[in-house]
Amino acid sequence: MKYSVINIFLLFLFCYACNNRHDNKKAALLEQADTVTVVSPYFDIICDSAQTLSPREAIPVLLRLSERPAIEESEFKKKEMCLIKAYDIANTKQKKAVLYRMVVFYYEELYLYVPGLENYALAEGYRRCRELESGYSLSEKEWEDITVRKAEYLRWMEQYETVINLHNELLAFYTKRDDALKMISQMRAIAVLFNLMGDMAKSWEMNRKAYEVSEKKGVQDKQLGILSGMAMDAYALGHYEESLRLLKKLSFLLGKDNQENVNFKIAENYVGMDKYNIARNYFRKVLDQGNRIGRSTVYISIADTYVREERIDSAELYFRKAISDFKVSKEKQSGVFGSKLNLPYCSFPMCIRYARLLEKNGKTEAGLGVLDLMRPMAYSELARYNLKNAIEALKVYASFYRSSGEFAKAFEALDRRDSLTHYFTEQEKEKNFGTITRRYKNKEFIDSIDWKEKQIEYSKRTLVLSMFLIVLLVGIVTMLWWMYTRKRQQLSLIYNKQQEIDNLKKGLQQSDQTVDPEESLFKKTDEVMSSRYLYRDPELSLEFLSRLMNVNRTYLSACINNRSGKNFNQWLNGYRIRYVIERLDEDTDIQALYREAGFSSLASFYRSFKQYTSMSPKQYVEWEKDHK
Repeated sequence: MKYSVINIFLLFLFCYACNNRHDNKKAALLEQADTVTVVSPYFDIICDSAQTLSPREAIPVLLRLSERPAIEESEFKKKEMCLIKAYDIANTKQKKAVLYRMVVFYYEELYLYVPGLENYALAEGYRRCRELESGYSLSEKEWEDITVRKAEYLRWMEQYETVINLHNELLAFYTKRDDALKMISQMRAIAVLFNLMGDMAKSWEMNRKAYEVSEKKGVQDKQLGILSGMAMDAYALGHYEESLRLLKKLSFLLGKDNQENVNFKIAENYVGMDKYNIARNYFRKVLDQGNRIGRSTVYISIADTYVREERIDSAELYFRKAISDFKVSKEKQSGVFGSKLNLPYCSFPMCIRYARLLEKNGKTEAGLGVLDLMRPMAYSELARYNLKNAIEALKVYASFYRSSGEFAKAFEALDRRDSLTHYFTEQEKEKNFGTITRRYKNKEFIDSIDWKEKQIEYSKRTLVLSMFLIVLLVGIVTMLWWMYTRKRQQLSLIYNKQQEIDNLKKGLQQSDQTVDPEESLFKKTDEVMSSRYLYRDPELSLEFLSRLMNVNRTYLSACINNRSGKNFNQWLNGYRIRYVIERLDEDTDIQALYREAGFSSLASFYRSFKQYTSMSPKQYVEWEKDHK
């Protein structure tokens, strides 16, 4: 006994020392993981050393390694491998923490920093989000975080409809919690998605709802962004008056600072409403307020208002101001575009309108001069980035040259136009095909994950259903066995009772040999009447009783008359009266009792009761009370 206690104590000390050694090793590895770089060979050494520890101790080290900064694709792959190793050795509870880290890694690190692996990162991150959702119970905070992450993944995968559904779920969640800031953020996110989908009406409506919430909840710091978004949506929809109202409210909230952009947008709305004088006033305010937008751009906008009014002289004045402001050094021009490039691509629409106005007024040469300023841009490689305006400019350019008789230049312009048109068409096809293909592949990937989850869910349901059917089958078999054993017990009891009855009959037969048959029949009839309460049946007749006793009706009637001194009805009512007397007291309900005893009418009951007792029921109760 003494040695056993010592051995147990030594074993305890050994285990404690081992655990302490592992804790020290884990602490050392964590300290090294905080300083090591991913490119260092020590990174791999620490990763391998961590795997010699228990999973509970190794996983924190591997997660710490996955948080080290990285730049190259190979470095991110090493960090990813640490996460995969941690996931492989983790138990169910630990896997949840590892999956959280994976969700962050695939988006914030791998997707943002590694070109060429965007699709892989999005797919893996989304798959890990779904794995967390389907495999683990999440708190409200965890569900919120995962849903936000999943929405980010799906947005970059261009699954806008699904992302809107997720943001609506988050919006309902924040509405239930009455979190105004996050409600507004979700509404703004939904508005941006509708904007990306080209549905400006729904974008404006969602921004409007966000503004109503900001007004109701007093969230003033969010109103600037909301008003700006609403104004842009209204302008895109052609609702210029609504856009103006919102921009003026935005201008009031901004105060004196940062008015330049707002005034420029107000001017654009007045241009859309054909109120050019008011538009020019706001454009001039922009010129007085600073140079954030660019004076040349404002000059072009003012010149465009005069072109729309067909006021050539004023248009030419501001057009020249724009040209002088656009001029850059000859070195940059000749080094990139050629010496004739004096205007940017944003001036294309205005120049086309201006050239056509000049042509309309017989100033074809002046119109060609304007178009010559666009020629370097139209023939530049950068025209691919503004194809629609370049194609329209070349079309007008060719028209002017045909009018002036310079057919070679006209053909050259048309050839360039056709080349750009073909390029534009092919680019649009490729863009649309690429977008559709990419979205289809992403949708196919999401559907495959959904299908796998459905298969897992189906397998779980099948397993549960199978278990239920097995339990049900076992229960049915058990019930049938119980019913069988119960039946056997009942048959055994019936057999025993029958034996007792047979023995009793034999005894009665033997006793009947010494007893008068009529006396024996009367006793048996009395016993049957008393034990079975046959007299309580109002329909009981001599015919029925004779069949029950298996004797002749006349013989039974004579037996009753001889042994009781009464006829059958008097004898039967005697049983009933005795039944009533046993239960009669002051509180007895006579109406219920006489029917219970077997009398079919009250008159018959009173008559029989008086014959039997020489008193009425009430008198009998009083008499009984006096003699107690």
